[in-house]
Amino acid sequence: EIAREAAGSLLGAVDAVMKGEVTNAFCAVRPPGHHATAERGMGFCIFNNAAIAARHAQTTHGAERVAIIDWDVHHGNGTQDIFYEDGSVFYFSTHQHPWYPGTGLTHETGRGAGKGTTLNYPLPAGTGMEEIGRAFRDDFANRMKDFRPDLVIISAGFDSRLGDPLGQFRLTDE
Repeated sequence: EIAREAAGSLLGAVDAVMKGEVTNAFCAVRPPGHHATAERGMGFCIFNNAAIAARHAQTTHGAERVAIIDWDVHHGNGTQDIFYEDGSVFYFSTHQHPWYPGTGLTHETGRGAGKGTTLNYPLPAGTGMEEIGRAFRDDFANRMKDFRPDLVIISAGFDSRLGDPLGQFRLTDE
């Protein structure tokens, strides 16, 4: 039930943004979602909340292009899998590699109609703000100039923060 409520909160946020009732929204939801595929949950994820929200924006509100930004110490294999052959959703991931689930290499860029709409930025343990900033400034920002999304969804993983007991990134609040 809680997982359905989490996914539903994103649908409400997308509705409010797409109708112009608000300019942006933030949903702090658990359980997370980026490991869940269209077929099954995995990695403590039941539903892929960001993917559900992106598809809702397209089917309900006519969004043609949606970008999903995923920063986490783990690669969002489920989100990538769902949109890997879909050119209407751009998936950008910064994550520690090697690390669970072992996906998200730079050569994984999409397939078919989705070729070029997946941008993986695997980074080593110990990565800090400078390296993450460069990924966003140099790569993601340039790609968005061409893709021009109607909606941007952020799938934020807080285990990339400095001090996380398992993650080995050094990201701070700045």
